[in-house]
Amino acid sequence: MGTNKEINSEESADVFMESVQNGLPAWRGDVYNYSEFYGKPGRGAEYDEDTIPVDQMKHIIEHHAFRKRMEVVYDKYENEIAERLHWNIKKVKEIYIRMCETMMMINDPKLNGKNMKMKSLNLNDQDLKFIQMVQAINKDEYGLKDYFPVNMSDYNIMLSIKEAYIDSEKTGIQLKWMQLFEGEDRNGLRVQFYFDVKKQIIQTAYPVFDKGRRHLYKTYRMD
Repeated sequence: MGTNKEINSEESADVFMESVQNGLPAWRGDVYNYSEFYGKPGRGAEYDEDTIPVDQMKHIIEHHAFRKRMEVVYDKYENEIAERLHWNIKKVKEIYIRMCETMMMINDPKLNGKNMKMKSLNLNDQDLKFIQMVQAINKDEYGLKDYFPVNMSDYNIMLSIKEAYIDSEKTGIQLKWMQLFEGEDRNGLRVQFYFDVKKQIIQTAYPVFDKGRRHLYKTYRMD
């Protein structure tokens, strides 16, 4: 593995621009399943020198994976989900539990790297309505609509970012030491990511479904 060597903060902007124009460094480390480390402090330290350390992967999953956005929306807007869907609270809870079980199945380490097709998840009409409502409330309340497809595990999200990283081109957006890149994974999903040239790591990444759309890292709305 490489080392996250920082560029001296006294170096000029010209050095920064030159380093970016020379291209991204080779990807460091293996693709891993972040769900195996979630809620376990100290786990995943072996990936701290990778292109996406665990803390940065945590940020990506919490803000751009459906399973985490679902948890946030359900915890805060359970009553609103019920009201807008004309369901009772018991029904909303039952579907939420079923969706949590589905997310656990998708993230089973035995399936790492396997693409789960939406139809293989056996989602019924009520499940799909629940997903759509979570997406709608998430967008209305947090402004975050750029998250990876429901059927993607944490492992496959990272794999998608890695494939996009290898394929990527620099965009015109630069925020201090952050440079925005955009690439495409093997399935044609467009992914943007902010690369920290100083620390030589990806700070965040997300899918892009609207051509030309740019997600400003500095305007992130945190929970």
